[in-house]
Amino acid sequence: MAGFVTRVRDDSDRRRVLIHLNDARARADIAPVYGPLLGSWRRALSGYTVEELALITDFLTRVEHGFDKELGSLEH
Repeated sequence: MAGFVTRVRDDSDRRRVLIHLNDARARADIAPVYGPLLGSWRRALSGYTVEELALITDFLTRVEHGFDKELGSLEH
C-alpha cells in the first residue's frame, strides 16, 4: 500500500480491520499528479453551456449503462 493507508483493528469488534487513508501522504504524492489533470478538465468543460454539459452527461450515462449491461451478461 506504499504508506497510503493504515490498517486498524476495530475496538468494538476485534475481527474487523478498518482501513484509514493517510491524507497527508495522498495529498503529497497523488495531488501533484492529478491536480494539473483536474485543471485541464475544468478548462475544457468551461467551454460548454449547461445544456451541452447535460447532453454530454446523458450520453456518458447511457454508455456506462450499456457497458454495465453487457459486462453483467458476461458474468452469468
